Amino acid sequence: MICCGDRATVSDLNAQIELGADLLAVEPWSDNSADRTALHFSTAGGVECLQVLLNEVSGLFTKDNWGETSFLEARDCWGRTALHYSTWVSNPLITKLLIDFGADFLSQDVLSGHTVLA
Repeated sequence: MICCGDRATVSDLNAQIELGADLLAVEPWSDNSADRTALHFSTAGGVECLQVLLNEVSGLFTKDNWGETSFLEARDCWGRTALHYSTWVSNPLITKLLIDFGADFLSQDVLSGHTVLA
């Protein structure tokens, strides 16, 4: 898993990419993993890191609990996408960037059926 959270820098991310980090990896490190991806974690960081990550993974596909999906639409164990996370942390710049890259703002989470608009 690459580092994309609130303390990550673009230099950190680029170094991890150069070392061959698995950009599509799902959170593997605990028994109570929520199946989050680097994209989920990047919503807590800066726009610059998210931009680098999106440029690297744009158009790539991965598997989540619901089957194969675009990396941008990968869901955690509750069916929440990175766009759901970005609205929770109230970061309009990150939310806009995800939407600009094609994130589905009508995507519903599994628990409540809410979209990011709800």
